[in-house]
Amino acid sequence: DVEFRDYEDGTASFAWQTDNGDRGYYQVIFTLSDGFLEAEAIVDISIIPVPHFEYIQSADNASVLIRSSLLDDQSLEVFDEIAVFTPEGLCAGAVLIEPNEDGELFPTSLAAWGDELLTEGVIDGFLNGEEMSFRYWDISTETEINASIDEIFEGGRVWVDEGFSVITLVASSVNHEPEWGEITRFIEINEGENIFVQISGTDPDNDRLELEYVPNNLPQDAAFVITGNGQGVLSWTPGFEDDGDY
Repeated sequence: DVEFRDYEDGTASFAWQTDNGDRGYYQVIFTLSDGFLEAEAIVDISIIPVPHFEYIQSADNASVLIRSSLLDDQSLEVFDEIAVFTPEGLCAGAVLIEPNEDGELFPTSLAAWGDELLTEGVIDGFLNGEEMSFRYWDISTETEINASIDEIFEGGRVWVDEGFSVITLVASSVNHEPEWGEITRFIEINEGENIFVQISGTDPDNDRLELEYVPNNLPQDAAFVITGNGQGVLSWTPGFEDDGDY
């Protein structure tokens, strides 16, 4: 795929049509000679992968400095990505992992973009007070992995316009089962009294959770409202003919 053509008049052309698998860092050495003396020119070439995460830049943003990012106790590698997400699962910023001037991958930083006010009726970024969550793109396995904040050195988890946070991130490629919070397993009340039960769960991997409700023999006026990400509320006021076990 690489083509070099010498026109034998002191000029030449170099062409390379790169493919998806060509990502990496390359060096080309060109040598110019008059038959007795030579001069070299070294050209460094960086082939960057097309970013996985997509987002919209707006007028408002918060800065997040990431001191380290671990996956299975190992640092992320070149061309992996880190992205920040709103509570609704919208990507609002990302960074591609590349070596800095010292050849180090970390620290690195990203901008967490706020909602664009000019796009009325569409939320395309963070709103003040929303919690930030993070995901990795592991380019070696082409997999998105939820990451958790391990340490906070400055700022916090909440997005604030022109805010600044310094954090470290950790993640595991092994999926763990979600865990229930404290749930009342037995309820006994009198007819006409209200039942109000809050249900919640968490996930060790910071995965977004879904709840499923199976009423079994509960009557239709018993309501279960899913409030989002592993949380819900069961409410029912049994009538005077609803005595029994459910």
